[in-house]
Amino acid sequence: MEEGVKEMETGTQAAAEAQSALQEILAAVSTVGSRIDEITGAASQLEQASESMVTIIGEVKEIATGAAESVAGIASVAEENSASTEQVSASAEEMSAQVEEVTASTMELGRVSERLQTQLSTFKLDDGSSQLSVVDADADEEAA
Repeated sequence: MEEGVKEMETGTQAAAEAQSALQEILAAVSTVGSRIDEITGAASQLEQASESMVTIIGEVKEIATGAAESVAGIASVAEENSASTEQVSASAEEMSAQVEEVTASTMELGRVSERLQTQLSTFKLDDGSSQLSVVDADADEEAA
């Protein structure tokens, strides 16, 4: 009987140790479960951050594309302005040349007018008639 009591005490002690070991195992499993939950949460946050990054990168790409299109538009307008400026400059040069031609023609017309006036001064009206006669400058001098 003593042997039976000893075996029972040994069995009870083994059962208590087993229970204690199982409780430690359960605590460790709970800790591992908590860590797994934390890892799952962190992985979810990383996934959301990755999705946000993809969205942001897409928006940046759209902005960059828009900026490139704007720069191309500005370059096109600049080219058009440059071409227009060249046309205006060419037109101004043509007008300047035309003004010079008109000035030269006006001066020539003035010289022709002076010659014509000189030539007309050699004519005079006879006796109130409307007929012109050539004045002979030599004859006028001899008569005087």
